[in-house]
Amino acid sequence: MKKYLSLFLVAGALSAFFLIDLKKEDGETNKPKTGPGHFEFIRSIKGDAPFNVVNNWEKQLLFAKKGGALLDSIEEIGPFNIGGRTRALVLDQTDANRIFVGAITGGMWVSEASGRGWKKLNDNEITLNISHLTQNPLNPDVFYYCTGEGAGNSGGAPGAGVFKSTDHGKTFFQLPATAIGVFDYTWRIACSPTDSNTLYVATNSNGLYRSKDGGQSFERVVFTSRQVYDMEVFPDGSLIIAIRGQGVYTSPNGDDGTWTSRPSGMPTLSTTGRIEMAYCATQPNIVYAAVSNSSNTALLGVYKSIDQGITWNEVNANPAGDGGSYPFTWYCLAMHVKRDDPNTVILGSVNLMYTSNGGSNWAKASNSHADYHVMADHPSKPGKLYIGNDGGVHEYDWNNLGTHQNLNWGLNITQFYTGAFAPQAVSLMAGTQDNGTNFSLNANDTFKKAYGGDGSYTQISQQDPSLAYLSFQNGRLFRVDGFGSKNLYTTDIIADMDNDGNKTIDDGAWFINPFDINPQDGEMVFFPTKKRVYRSNNGGILFDPITNPINIGTSIQPFCIGISNQLNPAVYVGGSNSLFYRIKNAAEAKPGDENNLRTFVPASLYSSFMGCIKVNPIDPSVLYVSFVNYSSISRVWKVIRADSDTPEFIDISGNLPSGMPVNWIEVDPASPDSVFFAGSDRGLFYTTDGGNTWFQETAIPNVVVDMVRLRMSDRRLFIFTHGRGVFTARVTPYGKPIPAHNTVGLKTPVSGPVNVYPNPANEAITLKWEMQESRQKKVSLYDAKGMLVKEDLIENGGSMDVHNVAGGLYYVKAVGLNTRKILIQHP
Repeated sequence: MKKYLSLFLVAGALSAFFLIDLKKEDGETNKPKTGPGHFEFIRSIKGDAPFNVVNNWEKQLLFAKKGGALLDSIEEIGPFNIGGRTRALVLDQTDANRIFVGAITGGMWVSEASGRGWKKLNDNEITLNISHLTQNPLNPDVFYYCTGEGAGNSGGAPGAGVFKSTDHGKTFFQLPATAIGVFDYTWRIACSPTDSNTLYVATNSNGLYRSKDGGQSFERVVFTSRQVYDMEVFPDGSLIIAIRGQGVYTSPNGDDGTWTSRPSGMPTLSTTGRIEMAYCATQPNIVYAAVSNSSNTALLGVYKSIDQGITWNEVNANPAGDGGSYPFTWYCLAMHVKRDDPNTVILGSVNLMYTSNGGSNWAKASNSHADYHVMADHPSKPGKLYIGNDGGVHEYDWNNLGTHQNLNWGLNITQFYTGAFAPQAVSLMAGTQDNGTNFSLNANDTFKKAYGGDGSYTQISQQDPSLAYLSFQNGRLFRVDGFGSKNLYTTDIIADMDNDGNKTIDDGAWFINPFDINPQDGEMVFFPTKKRVYRSNNGGILFDPITNPINIGTSIQPFCIGISNQLNPAVYVGGSNSLFYRIKNAAEAKPGDENNLRTFVPASLYSSFMGCIKVNPIDPSVLYVSFVNYSSISRVWKVIRADSDTPEFIDISGNLPSGMPVNWIEVDPASPDSVFFAGSDRGLFYTTDGGNTWFQETAIPNVVVDMVRLRMSDRRLFIFTHGRGVFTARVTPYGKPIPAHNTVGLKTPVSGPVNVYPNPANEAITLKWEMQESRQKKVSLYDAKGMLVKEDLIENGGSMDVHNVAGGLYYVKAVGLNTRKILIQHP
């Protein structure tokens, strides 16, 4: 065990702590940008989606029972100010104030007031994974959207084909001809401007399809197994498409056999990847193409055609040389030409660039949020430009691209990975995809940012609600002091897992890496790396490994943990290829105390990814585990005799759709043998009979539910979705109340935080806690480097002499209470 607080190295007093800046609206505050690693993360744990998977789930659910009896007071609590990953956007041809947008995992939305307020359209559709949207230019009552985002691989968000509206976007229905696997992932959809019944769909790996009867049937007109990244239909009905590694093709009418490769002036085809194109609406012969390299990790250049894509020339300047950032164009790339000026072009990827002289040089536009996906200028408001990115929807003015306006109020499409609740009120902190870690206090639907990047797991102490923890991508872990107050203070606490000091976990960590705290002691933190498990008993001041390496190379690695409801708990570890370990007496465990239980996992699950473990809060010998990858094998299991040498797995998947990933399991402590909640890739499910029969809760959208957590004090359920924000509900008293005596080593909660004063201190510090006891406690004083400076036995209200202690930042730890920071200053 290290005898120093290396996690709290500071350059000066209080410098390890900083006030979170909540003023910026662009999502850039404290934003460690390492790329859209969530795609590779999701693929690494879920694997490749089966062919036509969403439609197959829907067929099974047609006969499933619908919920509604167990939950009441279901409420969408936000965030209503953040937005999320927006891939589709249409400005209504007939109403200058109406905007339609589509979000990956967030569904279809409409604003009737130019983005000042939004209304959801399809929460209960079979998929909310909208990839592109179009309005029929000859019949504006008709809209189509396509679904499924592959974004360069099959580990994205699978869709369910094409959907159509004939009532001006009020309702949509699935086109049966597209309820097949070839439409699982799509890039573009467009209507012909010369024939109201003709539309085209560009797919991820099955070529280009055309319908000539309004979507009743489709034929493939371009045969390729590569991504058809982009498609433009010109006013005369001719087309241009871009195919990965094959370049640009044009056709006069879209017919099979009429497509011609147009490489003239372009880079060598084998060196190219994603190509994004745009033409000028008033001069459609002028077309621009942003060309990525073959790995989609850099921009080769921007090319211009003056003959509708037949020949090309590179523009004078590559925007990358003027400050543009293009490290992952496979994920984000968008371009638009001003409708009345063919020399003014805007290009977005990680950031946003524009040229007003046809590409002779480029300048940075206001960066509303990283990762740009879609752009459109207003047909009846020539100066207005609307842009969709990972931060939602934003309005620009062509005449002043140095500013923008956020249009996200009410657009609740934020993608949450995780979340945690405070002991009281509707207060929470949660991690999101590319929108940081955010918190809400007292049911405030305006969430505030606590940290940037991709927010990961969070935890809030149930004994001291001012103490919390947050993390962002790749396992960066922070302690948060002052949660619930005006100011949050964060401290990086990974140093004991980062011996080389490079701000990464030495053992390796998942992009979204779990960690948890003891439900009875918020200062006991357990953190699994990709090799072993670490523990802190003092709120992150010190971390020590409590297991030997338990991974087998990169094929079997730790991921999730489950903690029993005990002061000295058992900790269970799950992971890839059904890694399964137990650590008894984890509060004092050391390497070598772990037990490998993988041999008791059914052999049929050996290739599955164990993503969640819940320990029965009343009986620590019983576990509930879920598997998060696509598979035909059942995804929810009960483990009995988990604390023995002979644990046994029992399938409790019941009538859940076959192979549907179950991301989280929650157990009702009032009925821990019968009432469970399952957060799945198809919404929220629950059972009241131990898993024989599952009900889908129809008041929750058909969205990926990544986490579900129940607060027993008021039976409030917190539901964290990946695309539709956060919901809460009350669980009706289905089971018997928990008997007062039926607890397992429960720790008496602290009724309030320990007070240490004065702060700053000079001669002495006084400690007063609110627990009703008068016995002495051991109080330890640590310096900023973690060295133990002094220990005393102090009774409630007693003092510690510090007049001989050098001035500086210190940490006071009283046994059974929470750590407090103080500043010692001498005249």
